[in-house]
Formats: sequence, C-alpha cells, structure tokens
Amino acid sequence: MTKLYGLADLKDPTARCKPLTGPLVGLWRLRVGDYRVILDVHRDELVIVALDVDHRSSIYDT
Repeated sequence: MTKLYGLADLKDPTARCKPLTGPLVGLWRLRVGDYRVILDVHRDELVIVALDVDHRSSIYDT
C-alpha cells in the first residue's frame, strides 16, 4: 500500500508505472516485488484505482 500512496505525491503518478498493451491497453502496471498491481489512473482528478493485485505469474491471465 505504501507504493500506492507514494504515487499520489508524484507530479506524474504514472512515472513509476508501465503502460499495458493488448486487452489491458489504457491501464498501468505497478511492480511491487513479485506482485503486480493493475491501475486505472485518472490524471485530471488525481484518482488512482487499483483494479487487481496478484502474483506476477497469474495477474495477466484473462
């Protein structure tokens, strides 16, 4: 959770995230050790929504 709260303090909350592609285009990935957090970032309102948190081996399974 500390990494998520830290994003709100950044001028660009996606600076520490990676954009996703394919069916997850428009969403962002935050790496937290062996886990990944899938984020939906609304810059105009500074809203960061964690959509899913799971181990890196299964987070992208659709």
